[in-house]
Amino acid sequence: MKNIKKEYESTVQDTLHELNIVLDELMIENPEISGILKEITHSSVNQLTEKWISGRKYVRTYFIKKALINYPKKGLSLSIQLDVIVNILDDLLDEELKKMEKVLYIVEFLRVFAIFNKTRINPKISKAIAKYFNELICIAVLEDVFYKMIENCHEDDEIINNLIKVYDCRSNDIDIFAQIPLFEIYGGVNKEVSKIITAARYFRAINLLKKDLGDINHDIEHNTTSVILILRENDRIDYKSILNKFSDHYLDEFSKLKSSKKDIQTSISNFEKLAIKDVAEFKKKLEDISNGPH
Repeated sequence: MKNIKKEYESTVQDTLHELNIVLDELMIENPEISGILKEITHSSVNQLTEKWISGRKYVRTYFIKKALINYPKKGLSLSIQLDVIVNILDDLLDEELKKMEKVLYIVEFLRVFAIFNKTRINPKISKAIAKYFNELICIAVLEDVFYKMIENCHEDDEIINNLIKVYDCRSNDIDIFAQIPLFEIYGGVNKEVSKIITAARYFRAINLLKKDLGDINHDIEHNTTSVILILRENDRIDYKSILNKFSDHYLDEFSKLKSSKKDIQTSISNFEKLAIKDVAEFKKKLEDISNGPH
């Protein structure tokens, strides 16, 4: 994670250079204003990267880079930029932010959007990015629909089936972060290469489940709806038993995902190892939390 953070922080100097060009064009020679711009730029970056280090925000690029063999240098910066954009949009939507926090997020969004628009992007990747942002709209809408379906479920199997739909849907948010390096490595995504994206989704589903459980106190405090809380507040079910069964689903799916290509199978296996680790941590955390209001 430190390398991802360092890579992103390296963009600050370029931003400050561009801001000074703007000041020159406006014929403003005021060291105080330059100092304010420098301070707010560093603050906007730090507000986000501190959440990366603490685990409050997940960096999809980090996990893809950890699992893929021979992750290419080209495309890393673009992937981190997209992570930043998604992180910011997520917090602006879900978090009760103070005014200055919002200001810093807006500054950071504008900063990374400026960098994004200067980045030379492979037309295939550009098309995939456009599709990805449309997918995020669908994910946001479908998530609420599935939450309502789970609230009305009474049988364990029915709940688990709907949980699979929720996390299958949400796990698609990792696709572009796998596609960017895969386009560079393989020149595209064929049937075999697509198995790596499938593996990334299986891992991401478990990763999201673990994060949702870790956020339980934060979600209670901020009155945020989550799958975990919906199940926990249902006094007709044993929500811990259901979540334990559900967490094994994607490990079972991994056992069916194989490739005859050694490099592809290695990446799949790396995602599986990350998923096994997250399931173990999830189950340990689940044992430790209270049973809830009922």
